[in-house]
Amino acid sequence: MSDSVKLALLHLNVLYGENRKNRENILSLAAKAADGGAKIIVSPEMGLSGYRYRDREAIKHRVEPADGPSAKAFAAFAKERGVFLVTGFGERDRATGMFHNSAFAFSPEGKLVSRYRKINAESRWACPGNPEDDNVFDTPWGKAGILICSDSYHSLPVRVTALRGASLVLLPANWPPTNEFPGSIWRFRALENGVWFAACNRTGKEEMFDCEDSVSHVFSPEGESLLAHEGPDSACPTVDIPLDEKGRFAGNEIREGILSRRRPWVYHRIYANLIFFRSITDTLGLPSPRGVDVRFFAPGPGENPVRFLEERLDTLYVDTLVALPHYPHSEEDLDALKGISLERKVIIMTARMENDLKTYLVIDGKDIARHPRPEDGFVDPVFAGPLVTRFCDAEELRHPEPMICAAKKGADLVLAIEENITPSDRLAVAIRPIDQVAAAFCAQNGAALGLVPEGHVTGRGAAAGPRADFSYNLDTRILRDKHFQDRVDFKLLCAGGGREEDRCE
Repeated sequence: MSDSVKLALLHLNVLYGENRKNRENILSLAAKAADGGAKIIVSPEMGLSGYRYRDREAIKHRVEPADGPSAKAFAAFAKERGVFLVTGFGERDRATGMFHNSAFAFSPEGKLVSRYRKINAESRWACPGNPEDDNVFDTPWGKAGILICSDSYHSLPVRVTALRGASLVLLPANWPPTNEFPGSIWRFRALENGVWFAACNRTGKEEMFDCEDSVSHVFSPEGESLLAHEGPDSACPTVDIPLDEKGRFAGNEIREGILSRRRPWVYHRIYANLIFFRSITDTLGLPSPRGVDVRFFAPGPGENPVRFLEERLDTLYVDTLVALPHYPHSEEDLDALKGISLERKVIIMTARMENDLKTYLVIDGKDIARHPRPEDGFVDPVFAGPLVTRFCDAEELRHPEPMICAAKKGADLVLAIEENITPSDRLAVAIRPIDQVAAAFCAQNGAALGLVPEGHVTGRGAAAGPRADFSYNLDTRILRDKHFQDRVDFKLLCAGGGREEDRCE
């Protein structure tokens, strides 16, 4: 029994509008990959025709049916070489005449085993796919799932694919090198779901579209980079995916462990449709939007955050929200924090254990609002002054469902208050704001803040290491302008959420 299976990515120089030539090039590269022992071969998004078309009229001669000449050629190749071949091209549905940006998986028997239609479809010509269509297929090594390019930008399509049993996610992509950092997004999608993640990008140029520096990636379930390929010429880089003692994709227990820690019985807010709300502030009764100064303190491992804060009182401005890490605060510490809050006119957020429950504390003058975290649920968003804040722990921050629920309840910020921050936590803070809520982590050894993307530009925010702090002005007027990807299989996401005690009598 082999201890690995070889995966090949066809990093193709796609020729705009030349279906026949691109088909020949795909098959030529795929043959090279098969000769090298590849058993799973993936080509880029829209690899037959090129990507940018202004409307249906412009692309109508470049789309093909699922049983057209290219599909037949790809099926024949897969059967002849005994491989799984995943290819992306513009599809014309024979029954409806609709056009789709699609990806097809052909088995070693030459059978079409999966067809996936892009959800975030090109609005100028493509019809979005059905999010409840199954995008997962069986291989001898476990289940594999298909998504297309920007479908991976949003967290839930990848989560749904993992819930359907996929240990390996295959992503035909057409993602140019911009400030969107797709490699970081793809790495986090692998980490938050515990899956192997293979993104086959392209190279070459189109009018106003340069992909010569685009990167194809493969990440492990732990987020380790196994492959990162770029270059102006076509190539077929490969990577060996390790198998376990049963001949299945290694690391499947990571995915199963992550999914077992989900809490679907508290995810029902996730399907709320907010598209018709003119003002989320008015509809949900939130504080009036404005700029809010938030300051995060990281005193260093083992240090008392109160003493660290007291050393910096002269730099603490009125109306600031202060975040301190989790710490076994004494009653004397809490009295000191109440005094600081009252004297400096600031609101302080921190956490400690109370009655065997992690309890988040919001200190506003002489008052302390306590928010214990239930063992089987989470803390609803609270008003920390003008900022709607959803407290969470590091584990919750790694799951998309509770974060989107928080955003749909009006949260401006999700804040993890912990003792320690890891590199994976920092990545979560950077990428999680794609789910339409700012994210922050405050710990003894560091703090980080990630902002909701402007357009699709991720990675904005600030960070500090141990014995440091930073401030940021969060504009809740921007944070309340939320846009969700709601073409999602909500039934699957909420499956198992109908607990007996929640039923009406």
